[in-house]
Amino acid sequence: MKSDLVEKIAKKASSLPVEAQRKALEYVESLEREETSGRKPFRSVLGILADRNVHVSEEDITEMRREAWRNFPREEPN
Repeated sequence: MKSDLVEKIAKKASSLPVEAQRKALEYVESLEREETSGRKPFRSVLGILADRNVHVSEEDITEMRREAWRNFPREEPN
């Protein structure tokens, strides 16, 4: 299937005038640069912390939530 797509692209490009073929090549090369630009894929928070030797337990999370919500009003103000 992938080769079918490549063949379709090549067939379409070969029917274009030379200048349009150059533009198509430049466009394909720009796509290639984007793909290989060194952008790292998004990592989850756990993935980011994995190599930093940080371990967060359920108890730690529960305590942080408790602390964050401690001063939050329990009733709606009038």
